[in-house]
Amino acid sequence: MSQSTPTATPTLASPAPVNNVNITMVCTPDGINFKHSGTPTWEDKSNNEDGFNIYVNGTLIASIPANSVSYNVPQGSSMAAGIASIFEVEAFNAAGQAAKKSVTRGCP
Repeated sequence: MSQSTPTATPTLASPAPVNNVNITMVCTPDGINFKHSGTPTWEDKSNNEDGFNIYVNGTLIASIPANSVSYNVPQGSSMAAGIASIFEVEAFNAAGQAAKKSVTRGCP
């Protein structure tokens, strides 16, 4: 009787962080303030993500499909001139999340 050797099951690794996050910022006047929106873009550096989480000022605003490289962020709340918003992108899968990568932009 021959003995079988167990086959190791590969362990799923967390995805790699995105790279080169940038944003095309849109500043809509709102009285003396501005509403921030825009389109962050990034370079997808992993091949095992389930999707991407998009954050604005630390708040998760969207989870989008794998292989995406941009997202149109809707207008946020009104902010004073010179106050910046932080836009972050995080790849994720069943094993966990990659480090968030960010870009910070404000309106004049």
